[in-house]
Parts: sequence; structure tokens; C-alpha cells
Amino acid sequence: MPEYRPLPEAYEREFDETWSYAFSPESGLPEDDPEDVPPSARPGATRGLFEDEELLAICRHYWFTCRVGDDWLPVGGVASVATLPEHRRQGHVRRTLSATLSEYRDREILLAALWAFDQAFYAQFGWALANQYARLRVPPEELSFAREEREAKAAGASEGSFVRLDADDYERLVPVLSAHGVDHNLAMDRTEEWWRTRGFGDRG
Repeated sequence: MPEYRPLPEAYEREFDETWSYAFSPESGLPEDDPEDVPPSARPGATRGLFEDEELLAICRHYWFTCRVGDDWLPVGGVASVATLPEHRRQGHVRRTLSATLSEYRDREILLAALWAFDQAFYAQFGWALANQYARLRVPPEELSFAREEREAKAAGASEGSFVRLDADDYERLVPVLSAHGVDHNLAMDRTEEWWRTRGFGDRG
């Protein structure tokens, strides 16, 4: 029977290869470049499903604090769930997800969120859609109407400006996020580590 356990350090390269094949096949295998951060070294805790010493499936765990109703509760995040082609259609993903949820229950984490590449795929395992988001990119000059409207409403108000921020400026973004709606369900209590590694750093 396959065994689910924390990923030993000796399997990090195999984790990276499985992750790269599943999520970025066009990029090829990860390079041994010290400037690159391999998937196994990114934030979170790696897990594997093993048959004897053969790695069958992988996943990554995150631990968050999120708003649920009027409370802030611990939430388990699940990402990087993958298998190689030779191990697919054998129930390994189902076993990995089931073992993940059992681990979260043992940690008294009763709500889990999963980053799904396809909602229908994970629906077969009992997961449901919680939210959707969009990403917009616009040149700063196309937002000039906001300044003009503000100036029309409040003559003499100081002008705002667009500035480029880096990870050391993360605290300046906290009030912006709060104004966006920190009271929404599953709004995250973002830590300094989150801002530095996810907000400004690698997103894989």
C-alpha cells in the first residue's frame, strides 16, 4: 500500500522534475543554477506518496490564517499536486489528497483550499469552487482619470503618483489591501514572509 510522508531531502530533485513536467513541460527539466529557486525549495512543506522507495505523487502544503465569517481561522493550502504519466490513473492523486486532509485534521485545521489547474478535475474528489479572480495590466497613464476626478472633487488636494515598490516596501501595501476588502471570506492575514516570497517573489 502506498505510503504518504514528508518528502526526504534525497527526493528533492525528483520532486522538481515531477513538478516541472506537470506544470511547465515546455521549460524542460530544472537546471542546477544557483540563481534559480527550484520548486522543492519554495515556501511550503513538500509531501510525497511512495511505493517502497519509488515516488508516485507529490504535493505541497501551506498554512494560512484566513477570515471565515467573523473569525480568523487556520486554513490549509494545497498546491503542486502531480504525478508523472507512468503513475497516472492509479488513484495516487486521490490518496495524496485524502492523506493531506487527514494530516490537516490532525493539526486541527478544518478548512482546506486548493489551487486547481482545472475545477472539474478536482470536483471528482469533492472539491468545490470558492472564488475566481482576474489580473489586469494597464499603462499608468490610462489611470489618469482617477486623479482628475479626485481633483475635481477636492480642489487643493495633494497629487498622488505611481511608484515602483520592492519587498522592503511591503508594509505600504497593507492598508491598500485592507481597503480592498479584508473582511471578505477567505481574505488572508498576510505575513511578512508572504509579502516577500509570494507578493514580490516567486509565484510557482
